Amino acid sequence: MAVGDVFVLDEKQGKTYNRIDTTASWQSVNPVLGAGEFGIEKLSGGKCNLKVGDGVTAWNNLQYLVKNG
Repeated sequence: MAVGDVFVLDEKQGKTYNRIDTTASWQSVNPVLGAGEFGIEKLSGGKCNLKVGDGVTAWNNLQYLVKNG
């Protein structure tokens, strides 16, 4: 899959790793984020948008939790 890093939950160390990629990649791949998984959309100028998955809704249909551009 083209979209950024794979979501990993390391329960032993309490760490999560989230997906991050460009708007174009998110829209073309249109993945379903796991429940509670963050998807970070990189924008120009160091800004980003954020969506949180519910385990069933594809990226293009999720609402933004944070929208900076």
